[in-house]
Amino acid sequence: MIDVHYHYHFCGGEIAEDIKKIGQQLEQYQIEKALLHIISEDSMDKKYYTADWGNRIIPSIMVNPFSKNMENDIKNLSEHGIRFVKLLPYEQMIKREHYDKVANLCKCIEQYGMIVVICGSYGSELIYQTNGVELTEYVLRHHIKSPVILAHGGMVKVLDTLSLMMVYDNLYMDIAYTLPFWWGSSVITDYAFVLHKLNYERTFFGSDAPYYSLEEALHYFELFCSTYHIEQSNKEKLMKTNFNLFYEKYVNGVL
Repeated sequence: MIDVHYHYHFCGGEIAEDIKKIGQQLEQYQIEKALLHIISEDSMDKKYYTADWGNRIIPSIMVNPFSKNMENDIKNLSEHGIRFVKLLPYEQMIKREHYDKVANLCKCIEQYGMIVVICGSYGSELIYQTNGVELTEYVLRHHIKSPVILAHGGMVKVLDTLSLMMVYDNLYMDIAYTLPFWWGSSVITDYAFVLHKLNYERTFFGSDAPYYSLEEALHYFELFCSTYHIEQSNKEKLMKTNFNLFYEKYVNGVL
């Protein structure tokens, strides 16, 4: 199993100790690899990107699109082998007037051979002012050819995500957080429709742990697969095969 949306609350001590604890968690749940999204505001200052993450943890670092050192930050990440960069529209308050700035950031990320992950969830009092799906569309329309992962699939906007994925073959999505949060609503039926429409390709399983525990995430994933009669081969695509292919193509560059 590969978890494409994993978090960890760093203790503020030795980073090697945190990495060891993450490895133990992954071992406990038989997770072969995890895309670890490091979204603390001080992650660049603390230079988490310089750590030795090993082979099991794939670090993804949140960057500040409003930073005056934005290009230098991306350069530093690239030079230390970081291949994934995270943006969180509603937490970082990225509004429509900032979309040009973000598109330029994504072009910089692309130039360094890196991959952007845009959070597709939303909320807070800015619910109608920030929109990860809309931001993703803007970035893609402005000629970003490198892969873009839309985290959480856009939640209630997952049908919009599907429409974009049918136009842009460099757009991918994960389904983290969505299944347990929206279970019992029509959103879940929409996700089943979208995954089927995409033939279960370009989509990844993610837990969003610890915001939902791995037990909860796996429980609702199994319930989802059972409820919507998703075959084992397609479950395997979501939980492992798709990301392995993605990683080999865009990170290892062997496909």
